[in-house]
Amino acid sequence: MFPIPPIEEQVRIAKFLDNKCSKIDETIEKEKEIIEKLNAYKQSVITEVMARGLCPDSPKKDSNVRWIGEIPDKWSVMKLGVVADVQTGPFGSQLHQEDYVEVGTPIITVEHFGDDNTILHKNLPYVSDEDVKRLEKYRLILGDLVFSRVGSVDKNVIDVFDRRA
Repeated sequence: MFPIPPIEEQVRIAKFLDNKCSKIDETIEKEKEIIEKLNAYKQSVITEVMARGLCPDSPKKDSNVRWIGEIPDKWSVMKLGVVADVQTGPFGSQLHQEDYVEVGTPIITVEHFGDDNTILHKNLPYVSDEDVKRLEKYRLILGDLVFSRVGSVDKNVIDVFDRRA
């Protein structure tokens, strides 16, 4: 059993809900635009500080890297391999889609790079314990940065989950 209002009231209820839901949808769209603008602003602040420092008026010097331009004069420019361990792979011959199993250890691919620079931990493929041992040198630990070297090379993520525990 459930209540059934007269047709006239059903029509008024439907119009009321259409109106309210339309206003709510408009608000949601406006909020999405604001969020997009705030995300763009956040990225510009990060980019500016990472390229120019906290004191924009401090003395600058040429970085001798065309795409970087000038940097604060107390900064230096180094190759990534000098300040961090760089590991590439695994590549095609080391891991194939047919190596994926139903239950095992999750792996990430470029498809799991989220727009917010984190790993999307859903629909991850899994590999067997045997493949985990074979691919041990590619295991991520907390704080690792992961970059794509194929496809969307501008995408990157940081591993924020500690799987050592």
